[in-house]
Amino acid sequence: MLEAILKTLKNASVNVSQNVLVNIANMKTPDAVMALIAANANMTRAEMAAQIGKDIRTIGRAIKKLQEEGKLKRVGSDKSGYWELI
Repeated sequence: MLEAILKTLKNASVNVSQNVLVNIANMKTPDAVMALIAANANMTRAEMAAQIGKDIRTIGRAIKKLQEEGKLKRVGSDKSGYWELI
């Protein structure tokens, strides 16, 4: 019985949040946003703001600029979607 459980656990897929370290210390805000999204496409604006140390509105402006330049796209809804680098 335990062998069957172990086998099932080994074959199960697990959603794990990505804890990838990104060096954003000397980057401009749009570049830092791109780096964070490259590391985790599911990152929210609030999480980006906390990581970069900027206001959420600043992150919003950077995202808008990147979208206008055709470098960034939102796929899906605001709640369950993700960011895609172009």
